[in-house]
Amino acid sequence: MEKLTDVAGCECGPLALGWAIQSEDVDDVRYADIVRFVFELVDVEMGFEEKQRFFSDAFIYGNIDVLSILTTGWEGCSQYLHIAIPDNYVGRSISAHRDPMETVRSVRWLFQEGFSFADGDTTFLSKALQIGSMELVRLGISQNQSWHGHARDGFVRAASEGRLEHLLECYNDTDHGAAVAMFGFEKGLDMAMAAAKKGSIDALEWILERMGDSPVDMGQIAKAAASGGSVSALCLVFRPDLDNLAEVAKAAIGHLEVLEFFQSFNGVELNQLLVPSDALIQAVFDGNVDVFNFLYHQFPSESICNPELLKVAVQNGVYFVVKLILSACPELTVDIGLIETAVSPGLFGAGERYCFFEIAALLYTRVDRETWVGENDVCSLAEEGGNYAVVRWAVKMGCYRNPDSAP
Repeated sequence: MEKLTDVAGCECGPLALGWAIQSEDVDDVRYADIVRFVFELVDVEMGFEEKQRFFSDAFIYGNIDVLSILTTGWEGCSQYLHIAIPDNYVGRSISAHRDPMETVRSVRWLFQEGFSFADGDTTFLSKALQIGSMELVRLGISQNQSWHGHARDGFVRAASEGRLEHLLECYNDTDHGAAVAMFGFEKGLDMAMAAAKKGSIDALEWILERMGDSPVDMGQIAKAAASGGSVSALCLVFRPDLDNLAEVAKAAIGHLEVLEFFQSFNGVELNQLLVPSDALIQAVFDGNVDVFNFLYHQFPSESICNPELLKVAVQNGVYFVVKLILSACPELTVDIGLIETAVSPGLFGAGERYCFFEIAALLYTRVDRETWVGENDVCSLAEEGGNYAVVRWAVKMGCYRNPDSAP
């Protein structure tokens, strides 16, 4: 049968093979048969980089049968174990597609088939740590390689997921000087920040015991803990004299428990650390009414009299905030554009907390009447949105209707 090397002027063989390997929701037998069928048709004279990509895809999406198809057809790859075990980079995460034990079985099989580490390859341990298998971690350590200088991503992943046993296994590899190398070139800080952000307390405590008590490092770790919402992690590194206290407080917006933790310290004032308008806008943008309520009571009352805050509240359908602003800020101007925003079709059907009809009616009480009956898009936007209640309300209130438009 003719090889699929060129159809309508396009090199489609590699593309077809890629699609076959990345097939999902297909049972194992049919999946392997599909890959084998396509593999026997396509032009297999591919460069190293293409082979690397297909091996990586087969490792992520496939199984031992699919790996076998590729290794049988492509000779000369067995000394490059690393091309069959991809990095855990964004969008192609091994763990997102495969059970870790299935991954371990595939690695065992590759070794049995004669795959080995290329000279100078120091990446395997990092990949093993990202996969999360102790067996693979020990296998990576057992290779006579200077692995520790290239395992930063693996260390960070293990710390983030709280896999202290994997970190200890590497740390105790005294033959390769791991105790020093694991914490050099800010790798300790990277691990601590990852553990703090995810609230992996045991791992964080162990890492902190081996790091110097640098104020700069502690500030960065505190910021990571605050952004992840982990009060337990923040307790380990927080102190009121941190140089970046304002950054830590800003990172905490969105996590009520962390903000309350801040407020519990004497001498720590959120209204001095945060820009009130920015913090309130962020809370509304996130739809976090509890955080907004908390911050509102920490800041001066006039902080909510902000046109941008009102706009964000309207855009996000937070009726409570819109009502609060209009009640507390009688001098604040309500532009007709805010009502146009409230009735815009793209804002309908977004969930229970979205009350755009009620918001439009509330804004109407404050909009200039001449502006309301003048030329604007309230009626047309309401009709475009198809929300009958909004259209009926807008027409009843006498919204502007373009005389040239269809009735």
